[in-house]
Amino acid sequence: MAEFASRRSPLASRSAELARLPIGAREVPFLTQLNVRLDPASPAAIAVAAVLDGSLPTVPCTASRFGEFEALWLGPDEWLVLAPPGREKSVAAALRGPSARATGP
Repeated sequence: MAEFASRRSPLASRSAELARLPIGAREVPFLTQLNVRLDPASPAAIAVAAVLDGSLPTVPCTASRFGEFEALWLGPDEWLVLAPPGREKSVAAALRGPSARATGP
């Protein structure tokens, strides 16, 4: 996590402006963002649901929160999975399944 200490978000200097917006916008810098594509009726969807501890949303323009994860519906076979900063490798390996965890980078 030390590599994040020296990073500065592009919106860091605008946080006061964001706080004044009537929609309550705020920045959440450096989130882990992974694009997931699969058939929602496939065994892969079941495996992803087990990792996230909940099913991917299948209704257009919806999102689901599962503890530290959030899944946003992007299309009939595509989701954006969000996780805390610095979790890219571990979450990607978990979503790929046991064989990726055993052999992945």
